[in-house]
Amino acid sequence: MESIGEPAAWRNSGRIYYRRHMKPVRRFLAIAALAVFGFASALAQDWPAKPVTMVVPFAAGGPLDVLAARKDLPGDTLADFIPYVRANQAKLQYGSAGVGTSSHPGCVLLNQMIGVDVVHVPYRGGGPAIQDLAAGRIDYLCTYVSNLIPAVKKGSAKAVATLAAARVASFPDVATADEQGLKGFDVSAWNALFLPKGAPAAPTKR
Repeated sequence: MESIGEPAAWRNSGRIYYRRHMKPVRRFLAIAALAVFGFASALAQDWPAKPVTMVVPFAAGGPLDVLAARKDLPGDTLADFIPYVRANQAKLQYGSAGVGTSSHPGCVLLNQMIGVDVVHVPYRGGGPAIQDLAAGRIDYLCTYVSNLIPAVKKGSAKAVATLAAARVASFPDVATADEQGLKGFDVSAWNALFLPKGAPAAPTKR
């Protein structure tokens, strides 16, 4: 990587690769999300070791989550969404990018907080989930703001609530769940750069 003066080979990998191949080697650099080094390692029984014992973060940031609904679901705010879901929960479905991914716990917590039991449809990635939301095959999902922007612009889905503590610039008119009555609700994810413990300090300072 030219910016830190180190040679590198890039691999676009998911949780399976990290679970099978992550070792405490000095030249391992990971760009990973909460789902990989957080949820997955807690849920999976076959991780070789807990990631937090093998790596250290040196740069972090985070995408924010939003509750999205199919375009024809009644109402545009939680004031309409919650009573509708409560009354129709037996026939509704919500989606995610997969069990244990960053988009999954947001809707799990939301469903628990509003007291509903809705069928979960896990997809292999956020793209297919949003495609099915836009097509009306599922009723709602919790996803990164950046993933939802194209569908909202096309009018094929709508943003109901921002799930983080503050509104986001992409959807300034979409109030947070806390503002809409779910006091204390705050769900967001993070991405970070990781190096193995014992790696040279120089690259982290550049």
